[in-house]
Amino acid sequence: MSPEDNGQSTLHCDVAKADI
Repeated sequence: MSPEDNGQSTLHCDVAKADI
């Protein structure tokens, strides 16, 4: 897993949390 991938994953998680 690359650091860049991890960063995008975190952003996705943030969006999902905001959706909830």
